[in-house]
Amino acid sequence: MSQQVPPQENLTVVSVPEEAILGKNIILNVQNIRDGFERCEWTPPFGPKIDFDPNSKVVDASQVGVVHRNCSLSITNLRSEHRGKYTIKVSVPSANQQGTRGPDVYIGSIFLTFCEQIRINVEPQNPRVGQNVKMTPVGLPDRRDYCEWEQKTQNGIKKFEDSEEEPDKQKNQQPQVTPKDCSFHMTQLTLAHSGTYSVYSEVYLDQNSGKEGRRTKDQMKCYRGQTQLKVQVSGSASVKYSAGIIAAALLGSLTWTTSSLSLLPLLFGK
Repeated sequence: MSQQVPPQENLTVVSVPEEAILGKNIILNVQNIRDGFERCEWTPPFGPKIDFDPNSKVVDASQVGVVHRNCSLSITNLRSEHRGKYTIKVSVPSANQQGTRGPDVYIGSIFLTFCEQIRINVEPQNPRVGQNVKMTPVGLPDRRDYCEWEQKTQNGIKKFEDSEEEPDKQKNQQPQVTPKDCSFHMTQLTLAHSGTYSVYSEVYLDQNSGKEGRRTKDQMKCYRGQTQLKVQVSGSASVKYSAGIIAAALLGSLTWTTSSLSLLPLLFGK
């Protein structure tokens, strides 16, 4: 009797943290792995495959990383050669009691890439309450396929994608991203706009595949940048506040002087 071909099902692989950074550590976690697996095998972008037996008492270490008992792969001190596709194959004993086929095979993969770090130009550099601000990434290529900004303030986290319209043509005063230069615009600033602002942009090397919707991360180059925005109290408000303090101080001094003068007759008996 011929042996039946075991099915191949998908596994979900996620990286922790989500962003891979050169020189840092990362873990590739297999989320929906079944209990009772008999073997897992990682295929990294370089070096030999990493075969792990869960019955072993030790983890399997290689030049790429370390495989743990839950089949996760941890990589320390990320380098440029770690960029690429990582495939995990997990073998689980078949539920078929007839023994006519081999173990069930589950496969998943993830593409690890490193984003180029860029800086952000803020205009004006020290924005005040009521002013407008423009944040522009510096170092992006002229042609981009995707641009996204993340706003993290005391009110929470919001994400904004590039808009088809220019900021000054928008009907509302919500923050806007322009596709021309991936800049981020905000109007009528308040103190609540203070926070951390991050930009993420993608460029696909093969434009034909991008247009046809077959984009893959091995064809993509990404860029990231981050800046802190601290909205200051407007100048007029600062002047009014300072003037109020001075006026209060003068009023207190006049009150003390008047009281002192009223005591003079008593002190000198007049």
